[in-house]
Amino acid sequence: LGLGNYWRVSHELMLFGIRGKLPFADRSIPSWLESDRTKHSEKPNAIRQLVEKVSPAPRLELFGRLEFADWDVVGNQVESSLFAGK
Repeated sequence: LGLGNYWRVSHELMLFGIRGKLPFADRSIPSWLESDRTKHSEKPNAIRQLVEKVSPAPRLELFGRLEFADWDVVGNQVESSLFAGK
């Protein structure tokens, strides 16, 4: 848990964006997730799995720390594949 000034903050927000009129594949997924803590600033793999359930590839992760199949990851700890060979 974070120390915070008033609350012990223990949540993070995720922005999910789409381009065009892409359908949302599974509307039964809740808007929150409880997951075990990972390394500093590393997203839990469960987040990636949820996004893969509701959205077809290609997918983009900003501020990523690891590379994953069917994802373009941009971050200062991975070599950007966003424009490689395209």
